[in-house]
Amino acid sequence: MAMALAASSGESWFGRWLGINVLWEIAVGVAGGWLIGKLFGWLTFRVPAETKLAKTGDGLIAIAATFFSYGVIEIFNCYGFLAVFITALTLRASHRDHDFHVQMHDLTEQFERLAMMILLLLFGGALVSGLLNALRPMDAVLVLILLLIVRPLTGLIALTGFSAAKVEKLTIAFFGIR
Repeated sequence: MAMALAASSGESWFGRWLGINVLWEIAVGVAGGWLIGKLFGWLTFRVPAETKLAKTGDGLIAIAATFFSYGVIEIFNCYGFLAVFITALTLRASHRDHDFHVQMHDLTEQFERLAMMILLLLFGGALVSGLLNALRPMDAVLVLILLLIVRPLTGLIALTGFSAAKVEKLTIAFFGIR
């Protein structure tokens, strides 16, 4: 996109793209995620009080950390998704062996399933309302090629060196990250 915009305006784009869109946004995402993870780790496991969040058993702290991290970093127009990942790693590392991590994980999995159910219902409603009406036959062919050929092939390439049975590699490559 940067190249297309630069071609139309004649501006030099590489330095801005590398400096801001790559280095700055990644640095802010990583640093912000680390700081927020440290903060939530301290609040959860180390706050000097008898009512530590870990003692409450309220696994919603993981959801709060996710939303907070994403929102704060996105306010700075940086990579919130990267910040969430770093926040989770840092929060986990703050007290690796605590049983509360299991509670947070279980609750976030339930939340994820609930969110997926809601999204699938909304997607189904959008399909019935004509979401795909503008789709042309060539668009459908392109989607099928991407899903059935390109993604599995690139997945297999990415799994080069991964020691697993061929069937397992094919399954992982076909279904993607999940």
